[in-house]
Amino acid sequence: MANSIKKKETAPNPDKLTADKVVDVTVKEVVKDERTYKIVGTVCILIAVFMFIAFTSYLFTWQDDQDKVQQLGASIFGDDEITVNNLLGVLGAYIAHTFIYKGFGIGSYLFCSSFFVLGINLLFAKNVFSLTKNLKFVTIGLLLVSVTMAFIFRNSGFSFGGAFGEMINDWLIKWIGVFGTGAVLTVIAFSGFIWKFNPSFRLPERKAHPNYEPLKENPSATQTDDK
Repeated sequence: MANSIKKKETAPNPDKLTADKVVDVTVKEVVKDERTYKIVGTVCILIAVFMFIAFTSYLFTWQDDQDKVQQLGASIFGDDEITVNNLLGVLGAYIAHTFIYKGFGIGSYLFCSSFFVLGINLLFAKNVFSLTKNLKFVTIGLLLVSVTMAFIFRNSGFSFGGAFGEMINDWLIKWIGVFGTGAVLTVIAFSGFIWKFNPSFRLPERKAHPNYEPLKENPSATQTDDK
């Protein structure tokens, strides 16, 4: 036949239609998915960068933002008339004020390292950095840095040691005085240096003078005495 006969197209029977298969994904599977770890790692790195910028900006804008955050507290987020000078806005000023002024002062930067280490390990799915060592370092560092900064800059208007460092520093000065507190902090810092680097302390050897000659006994005089 010259012309081919086209088959009549029939509409699909709605009774025979089947619904698309829906894959059930449990929360446990989502948590175990490597993509979840990568996303969480990226968020942790973003938090570390955010905190670092907020803290650094606070060092230069604290005089303008501190009173506003301290007076309004969390309600500062709902006040549209309040403006701050922190590079990261109201959230940056609030977080920096909380960690630095009410917390550990300059030592608060150590929190950035914790989020960064955690983020890198999750992003690359392996222990690039030791999280356990970092947590130990941060825990000890928060105490030592905050108290030391509070002691060194105890007459400064800026809270270098934060509320925590100032509290411990005032307690130490009350009990052992300024000199005793300085001595204790110096010993602690020196002990940490020894523990970290284990240097060898040796006294220089005493060398004999090149022109020095030990006295020799005169054998003839000895014989004379014997006689």
